[in-house]
Amino acid sequence: MKLLVGIDVSSKELEVAMITSESPDTIFRDTFSNDLEGATGIKAIILTLNEQYSFDKLVIGMESTSIYSFHPT
Repeated sequence: MKLLVGIDVSSKELEVAMITSESPDTIFRDTFSNDLEGATGIKAIILTLNEQYSFDKLVIGMESTSIYSFHPT
């Protein structure tokens, strides 16, 4: 099973939604600050979900504008 992570990047926020490859239902959705603290928070959520589901693969897609994707990459 895959974890599919979508991140919409803006200058101040990272809007995140996560689903699995098994279901179209969102298993996580939240907004984080677009800084190192926000990116670290997203990583923590991914690791926590992986403990619960034991994903085979992680797929992350990002929509970014200009240089604003610096912290999550």
